[in-house]
Amino acid sequence: MPRATSRHTSYTNQRLEALGVSSPPRSGWRPVAAVLVVIALVLIGFYWTDLVSFVIAIMNPQEGPCTPVMEVFTDILGPPYPAQSLNGSRYRTGPSTGGIPHKRALSPPCFVRNTNGEAVPTLVAVHGVYLRTYSLALYDCSDHFKYVNGGAPYPNNQVFCDNVGDILLMGTTTGQIHIEFDQDWQAKGLCGPAIRSCDTVKILDYRSNGTVSLDFRGYVYWDDDHWELHPATAWKLSSDPLWP
Repeated sequence: MPRATSRHTSYTNQRLEALGVSSPPRSGWRPVAAVLVVIALVLIGFYWTDLVSFVIAIMNPQEGPCTPVMEVFTDILGPPYPAQSLNGSRYRTGPSTGGIPHKRALSPPCFVRNTNGEAVPTLVAVHGVYLRTYSLALYDCSDHFKYVNGGAPYPNNQVFCDNVGDILLMGTTTGQIHIEFDQDWQAKGLCGPAIRSCDTVKILDYRSNGTVSLDFRGYVYWDDDHWELHPATAWKLSSDPLWP
């Protein structure tokens, strides 16, 4: 049996040489393969949390509504507050990620696992903040849902843009969290003009330099270099006892 195998290998090498292809070394590929396997294992270990979060987002697109959890504003930013940093925040999920895996998801996961292995809630409610800036992001618009939401055109081929702003704790002037009323959420009818719990127009009446206290709900997300509630899902005046 070994002789037949040897003759077959020799014949194969002759055929390759006839075609101008060098015959493969007998064992030269093994060290290279071993190195590649080690590199792959290291990368998987390093980005394991990111991969799990991404798979959860893809495999559970219809997860039920999450229950908002009261969160201390400064706990989202962590010890670096008022600076923006992943380091120290309990919402950090990987080397460059934090919060939900996809900021435009219509059904984000209700929990993510942070770098300490803890399951942390993603939908939070922050109270006693003010809206310092607010605008329509004409540079961030679309006419279709993102891939995480199916990728279909928006109803009636409409175009929606993000509505964005910054919120800060009452009595402070630094340490903001960015908020975004997402375009996909608006196209789905979850936020927008005259939607009582998430009115993207009425809120402009309450923009202030710290004189109007508001409460917000939204999903925690780390966007490159800052923390966000994206998507922001609801807001109200702090003086209102109940959410719309």
